[in-house]
Formats: sequence, C-alpha cells, structure tokens
Amino acid sequence: MAVLGVVKLVSSMGSQLILREPDPIIPITNRIVYIVIGCAELGLAFILSRRVNGILKLKLIASMAAVFCVYHVILLAYHWHGSCPCLGNATEWLHLDPPVAGRIVAFMNLYLFCGSVGILAYARFCLDVQNLSTWRWFEEGI
Repeated sequence: MAVLGVVKLVSSMGSQLILREPDPIIPITNRIVYIVIGCAELGLAFILSRRVNGILKLKLIASMAAVFCVYHVILLAYHWHGSCPCLGNATEWLHLDPPVAGRIVAFMNLYLFCGSVGILAYARFCLDVQNLSTWRWFEEGI
C-alpha cells in the first residue's frame, strides 16, 4: 500500500499529458486524483503499520479496496476504453502495456477486498472470538 501511494505521489509530479486530463469519473484532473489517493494510501499504510486493532485494519483495507472496485465498475459501465491511470507513470517505468497494468490493478483490488472481507466473515460467523485465544492477538492489535 505504501509503495503504491509513493508511486502515485511521484507520478503526480511528472509532466505527462494524462496528468492534465480530467479523470473520466471525478471532475478534477488526474494529478489531483493521484495526490489525494496517494496520500490516502500512505495514511492507510501508516495505520496498518501501527499497533491497532486487527479487525479495524481489515475493515480499512476492505473499505479502500471497495472504493477502488466501485471506481473500476463505473469505468466498465461507462464503456471507458482508455487505459486506467491507476499507476500513473509507473506503467512506463515498468514497461507494462496499459491494459496489462489495468488488469493487474483490478486483480490486486479484488484480492484485497475479497481477502479482507473473507477473513472478517470467517471471524464473524465461524469463530467464537470470545473463547478463541488465538484470535485475541488479532483483536488486540498486531
């Protein structure tokens, strides 16, 4: 999460044309979107690195991933044919085709969302968290 946040912030400082273009969904430039999302990802990474309740960490990851998934679903609904600017200039640095990078990002979002929601559901419905000592370390913070 921290790496992606830094990538977005570094990408926002570039001079590429895509940074001056409006986001296909949000009526602001991609540069501003990169800065806001990069800061949010760094903030989330900071919280995840702290000794905070594990359930809260999973909820935060699921929330961030859900927002990203909804964004991609809206792009699909509007038949957006441009490349997803999610990684900014990183696609050029990594020599990735934009469609491939978009699929990688979509997979990462689904992985984060399904993984965190799956663990939360398992904890909620399958575990007796009151009596399970192995779960207590997770509730108290990692």
